[in-house]
Amino acid sequence: MRQRFFDSAGFAVRLLEWIATLPAWLRPAVYGALLTVLFMGMRGAFVVGPILLVLLLLKSHAPLADLALILVCVGLAVVGGALSGLLYSLIGRWVARIPLLGPYLAGILTVVPYMAVVAVIVQLSDYKPLHALGKEDLVIAGIMSVIFGPFVGYWFLRPGALDAP
Repeated sequence: MRQRFFDSAGFAVRLLEWIATLPAWLRPAVYGALLTVLFMGMRGAFVVGPILLVLLLLKSHAPLADLALILVCVGLAVVGGALSGLLYSLIGRWVARIPLLGPYLAGILTVVPYMAVVAVIVQLSDYKPLHALGKEDLVIAGIMSVIFGPFVGYWFLRPGALDAP
């Protein structure tokens, strides 16, 4: 019988068991960070990453600085997912109980921290200082939250949304 180098199913089970031992208020933050990592992986980070690394080494004038910037941006995205989960844990779960509109409002609240972090990531990737982050950047983050938040509320936060069909 062939032995696998990495047992992803076993890892996932152990990870979920570990998350279950965390305090209830902290679990959404961990799930938010993991969801961000999952989305980055699904979008091809494991395929695109090595290609970007080669291009970075060949074309960049400061490859180490650019690599550090990419790693900081990825780390910030994970932090944004964790902050979104934490805000849901602290406020969103109570808002989600409001009849009819609650899940959609909770979705908007849940997306706000991630979109604010995306504004910071855009600022950093444009090589602009963070103190130059303007009101228009935050307004755009708010608009994006209002656009994407109801989808999050519909897909994840409404009663029965995550039940198996």
